[in-house]
This record gives sequence, structure tokens and C-alpha cells, in this order.
Amino acid sequence: MKTLIAALVAAVVLTGCAGEAKGPDASGLAPTDAASVGTSVAIGGDAAMSCVEAYDLRTVTNRAFAFDGTVREIGEAHTGDDLGYVDVIFEVREWFHGGEGAEVTVLMMAPGQVTLLENAGYAIDSRLLVSGEPR
Repeated sequence: MKTLIAALVAAVVLTGCAGEAKGPDASGLAPTDAASVGTSVAIGGDAAMSCVEAYDLRTVTNRAFAFDGTVREIGEAHTGDDLGYVDVIFEVREWFHGGEGAEVTVLMMAPGQVTLLENAGYAIDSRLLVSGEPR
């Protein structure tokens, strides 16, 4: 299983960092080679809204993976995890970089978890731009 760190931007503007991504990658969907401007509606933010660098369609391809997805399921906090990470299952609308498949699970901060910049406010049906790195 790959472990990944994800930075998030929601349709209502959200920030956070997270971990592990896993799930079926054999759905037959091929990843897109490059972000295509205008095909996704998830919004970006300024440099204060990222874990590492400015967060936009150009920089997400610098991450190991990047996708536009909709939250379908939010799991419980992992036992013994003092960071409050949960498994979040996404329906992938579009891969920008480094992945494939129609569904992926990402370990990330729980909804309402306070980050350095603001609260991680997402829920079922939230549409997010997600990117990350192996841990």
C-alpha cells in the first residue's frame, strides 16, 4: 500500500495535509497526462492555502498524485492515531497526475479538524482538489 500526503482545496476553500492513499486502481480508466484547464470546477487558492507551495493546476502536477474528486465516504479515526486522520473514499472525476481508477481512498484529517490555517471543513458530496506525496 502506498502512503501519501495530501493537500486539499474544497469547492468552499479548504486546507489540510493528510496521509495514505489506497484502493482499486484497475477500473480501466487511464490517468490524464496533464491538467486540462476548464474541465474541473474545483477551485484553487493562494500560497497560504497549501502545505508546501502555491496550489493551482500547474503546481499539483509536481505532486506524486493529483485528482478532482467527490467525497463518498468518511471513515472513523484510526486507533492510536493522535493526528485524527480518517480514511476518505473519493469518486474520482479527473486525474491530473499519477493515478488511475474511478475510486481512491486517502488518509486525511477528519472534517472539522483544526489545521494551522483553518478548519478542514468537508463532508459527504464535497468536491475537492486533492494532491499528495509518498510518506
